[in-house]
Amino acid sequence: MKRKCFTRFLYAALIFINLCFPAFIFAATIVLKSGDKIEGNIIGKDERYIKIDYKGAAITYYSFEVESIDGKAVAFPEAKTAQPATRAKNDSGEIVKVDAVSAEEYLKRGVTFYTKGNFYLALSNLDKALKIDPHYAQVYAVRGLVFNEQGNPEQAIEEYSKAIENNPNYGEAYYLRGLLYANKGKLDEAIGDYSKAIEMNPNYAETYVNRGLAYAYKGVGEHAEMKLRSPRAYILFKVGSFNQALSDCNKAIAINPAYMEAYFARARVYLFREEYDKSWEDVHKIETLGGKVSPDFLKDLKNASGREK
Repeated sequence: MKRKCFTRFLYAALIFINLCFPAFIFAATIVLKSGDKIEGNIIGKDERYIKIDYKGAAITYYSFEVESIDGKAVAFPEAKTAQPATRAKNDSGEIVKVDAVSAEEYLKRGVTFYTKGNFYLALSNLDKALKIDPHYAQVYAVRGLVFNEQGNPEQAIEEYSKAIENNPNYGEAYYLRGLLYANKGKLDEAIGDYSKAIEMNPNYAETYVNRGLAYAYKGVGEHAEMKLRSPRAYILFKVGSFNQALSDCNKAIAINPAYMEAYFARARVYLFREEYDKSWEDVHKIETLGGKVSPDFLKDLKNASGREK
């Protein structure tokens, strides 16, 4: 029975790593006067503009573009906005046409088309942004999101790598690349990227959970043959991996005590460690928070612990 539980858990852990946090948790919904909706964390605002963090990309929307925030109409003071220049003098003093659209504006358009599922136009606008500024790290990150949605994770990884190359302190790019590495079973690479993301932002609970799951999955999957060659060495390795997994889950819960996914991840690790009472405690905590636990996981926990709740 325990072998069945173990096998099921391996599968569930991989699925959880694949599906856990494909996107960030957003704080606000901005409705533009064009009718488009963008979700993001507000990181700056005054009478002229509102700046949001869209999956790691800082985007500015000016007062005349914004209709409402979280359903509430926004009344910005009237502001005179200079029209972008369409002509300028070159070094020879000749009047020439210039691109009136900035790289950031193309990024904004790319994000808008991405949220609508129009990936062709999203990439078209992002490409234009890179023609203006080929070192715009956030554009590469959004391109990564688009390629991943198109079912091309390899290209997405390349885009996140370019984002990191142009901005080595880009924590979100490390996090997103780490998710894709985990999906591909490249757990050492995933753990490395999660660790870099934590270095950039030690208060991001989701990263701890995903790193903890990567450690847990590594502990039971990558070294399965060790169990046959040297059971004692395998146990020592597994305990070390699970201790790291628990540590990360505990850090995530410390950052956000209402974070149900962290309790669910920790309940899985406790099941692996055969600490069934603690696993049940986390299940009950999730239910207290208003969440529901996977029926397959509950079945495995009931079979392994010999109790119903």
